Amino acid sequence: MIGVRVLQAQGIVPTRADSLLGTLNPKRTSFDVRFYRITVEPDFRTKTLEGRVSIFFTVVEENVFQIQLDLARQMKIRTVLWENRKLPFQREEDAFFILFPRPLLKGETVGLEVHYEGQPREAVLPPWDGGFVWTRDSAGNPWISTAVQGLGASSWWPCKDHPSDEPDSLVITIIVPEDMVAVSNGWPVGTFTWKKKKKKRAFTYAVSYPINLYNVCLNVGKYKELLDHYTVSTGQLLRIRYYPLEVNAAKAEKHFKVEVPAMLSCYERYFGPFPFVRDGFALVETPFAGMEHQSALAYGNGYRGGYLGRDYSGIGLDFDFIIVHEAGHEYWGNAVSGSDRADLWIHEGFCTYAEVLYVECRYGREKALAYINAKKHLVRNDRPILPPRNVNAQGSGDMYAKAALMLHTLRTATQNDSLFLSTLRAILDTFMYKTVDTEALLHFMQRKLGWNLIPVCYQYLRHTELPMLVVRKASEDNRPGFTLQWDAQEEGFELPIRWRFRGETSWRWAIPNNKTPLFLPLSSPSDYQRLEWDDQGYFIKIKKE
Repeated sequence: MIGVRVLQAQGIVPTRADSLLGTLNPKRTSFDVRFYRITVEPDFRTKTLEGRVSIFFTVVEENVFQIQLDLARQMKIRTVLWENRKLPFQREEDAFFILFPRPLLKGETVGLEVHYEGQPREAVLPPWDGGFVWTRDSAGNPWISTAVQGLGASSWWPCKDHPSDEPDSLVITIIVPEDMVAVSNGWPVGTFTWKKKKKKRAFTYAVSYPINLYNVCLNVGKYKELLDHYTVSTGQLLRIRYYPLEVNAAKAEKHFKVEVPAMLSCYERYFGPFPFVRDGFALVETPFAGMEHQSALAYGNGYRGGYLGRDYSGIGLDFDFIIVHEAGHEYWGNAVSGSDRADLWIHEGFCTYAEVLYVECRYGREKALAYINAKKHLVRNDRPILPPRNVNAQGSGDMYAKAALMLHTLRTATQNDSLFLSTLRAILDTFMYKTVDTEALLHFMQRKLGWNLIPVCYQYLRHTELPMLVVRKASEDNRPGFTLQWDAQEEGFELPIRWRFRGETSWRWAIPNNKTPLFLPLSSPSDYQRLEWDDQGYFIKIKKE
């Protein structure tokens, strides 16, 4: 209820549907999904789907009679099968509740099969306002893609649609006309063609790692498969596949051969080997800019530098933003995932800072500073990045730029670059293929970095106001000086700050808080006018009185 009141104060009213999707009630916590087997056939003419999903789960509580699964209300459930019998189910909003004729026992492995059909939500502005995209390529061929971050996987297939429960693995089969190609997550394990019957082809892909469900994707088009490879530092061969539209194959091959190896090399330097090496790395051309579909990244940047050909980074059009950003998600968001929709900043903030490290790797520290500071003008401070949990709420779009600037501020304040960067690697090593919530992640970082950063992070995540450093002239025991104090809402806020006198080349450090002014002496009252602050290493406000 507290979370609901917080959202209502922001003018956001969670619905019953939000509660059903966002809350881990006993009908969801009683079982752990281990595997999905999806078979789906899209119909471009009617913009409909027909499919079936096998769901295998482990019962983790005693005597379970009923479970909740999720599927958008406009999709019709035809049958739920279990042990060769049809099971009754009840619909409510975008959820459905399955009743078993006997109690399921703790430790039991259960397999269900759900047959369904319907017209999934069509995307309004993908990927931001997502759903299914039904369009045509420049040659007039059908072209279908999905982008459901925020909307959820249950917008088009039945599942337990909560970020905390990722399956260990998944297989998806997409049935399409025989002249089309279907691409999804994981490694291609088979293509089957019906020559005489339906003139259809079925493409099957296997995901051998845990996957967050909004990443499960469907792509259908006149694709050409291009093959490549990359050797990671462990000596393993990373198999690479590109799926441009046939009309773009030549420029795709030339573009990707330059951009992708540079990206893989830089990310391996900071974050370790590519996390889904068994499933390979793939880029799939889509009718929208991009999405982090695990091992099948959506790519729609037009084979050019910048973002859709524009420079909003402050450093020019030197690299393909979509490749760098979406591939960064393979580490941040796909390998390490938030356990609630409220934790989405973990995906976007760390991934956006991965862009900064890529720039630092390729072009040096000065360009990286220019890159991260150019993001300051993108921050809106409209509402908190971290909303209440358990109500299917998503925070402000500031989870990209502002959260990355928060991480940049932590890096500066840590006063030890190698420690900060090794902490990022430690997060991946510890939480790889797992879900984590904000509190657990921040406590982990605080232990690693060794200073009280949790109130600092919550100031950026929970509040729209930036921390303000208040600087005042002062004297103490007849000595001239000045005081520093943070104006911040979070109790215990204490952020180390770099300062110096104009003309100096090295920085001095002070550790003010938001409770008591910190006095620093000056040799002369006139030195007060020479004070300056590190405005490139922090995202703060300064008020000099």
